[in-house]
Amino acid sequence: MRAHKTNIRDGLPTPGAFSPHDGSTSVDWQKYSTATATRKRTTNPPENYAVVTVNVGDVRAIENWLDVKHEPLDDNQAHSGINVPEEDGPEKTRIRLELSRIADVVITLESPVD
Repeated sequence: MRAHKTNIRDGLPTPGAFSPHDGSTSVDWQKYSTATATRKRTTNPPENYAVVTVNVGDVRAIENWLDVKHEPLDDNQAHSGINVPEEDGPEKTRIRLELSRIADVVITLESPVD
């Protein structure tokens, strides 16, 4: 998934990188996309984004109801979503914190755009 530079601190994603929009946190399935393609798939300058990965098994281990679902779009076969709670509160905060802890940065903000 892309993480905007405002959601990267000391080279790592903050919990804010995992904010849900329209019912889920948007991610790309690695089977259908590369990190470089994910970074470039934006209408904003790609150099403003890092790319992070999370392991689906690790996501599901956070809570038994937390899941990652393949939700392909017309212009993005890789699109998937993590069902992070949208309602503000301690549960949403905890889930986003856990997601930030299991995330690995695969393209840093300093990486050149290919």
